Amino acid sequence: MSIGLSKSTFAIVLILFFLMLGVIVNFINPQIFSGKSLSVYSGIVENFQQTIEIRKDGDPHQQLIKENTRTTYVAQFRLGEKQINAEFPKSVMINNGDQISVCGEEKNGQLNVVSFKNYSQNLSQNSSVWWANILAGIVFFILSIYVYFYVMKSPMLIEQVVVTAFTIVSFYLIYRGLVVKQAIEMLEQSS
Repeated sequence: MSIGLSKSTFAIVLILFFLMLGVIVNFINPQIFSGKSLSVYSGIVENFQQTIEIRKDGDPHQQLIKENTRTTYVAQFRLGEKQINAEFPKSVMINNGDQISVCGEEKNGQLNVVSFKNYSQNLSQNSSVWWANILAGIVFFILSIYVYFYVMKSPMLIEQVVVTAFTIVSFYLIYRGLVVKQAIEMLEQSS
């Protein structure tokens, strides 16, 4: 049995999704979904250390699976008495003695940075591009709708798993984009 939508109904569903997304991006605090809150700390950087983590995904012994390498820059430092941890896809642009403000999520007594503003070097850096996360979330959501209504010919388990996975990934990406956006706004307000 096939569940199908007409093109006009599909267009209406997408329009309603984009309207809902606009409301979410502009009016909803993403922390209501996770229970975590963002905190802002300012001060002079002390004990700055940066390491590079290189992670390899995939199996180099299997020819069908391409090995993927990911580089993460991990910085650890102190602002006063607060231990700060920052993991970014690019080098963290901070030095000892810089005056900065950081915004992030508290976990195990340290702050995991989502965004920071370096006043000494006059720059800002974020853990990801918020609008790119939201855009990728929208793409995954549209793919899940497409697979559910246009590809599924019968409710087989593998198709349901794919739709569920795409939907979960889409909501997570949108959530992370909203967290980064809120961190940027909190840093701007604290300046």
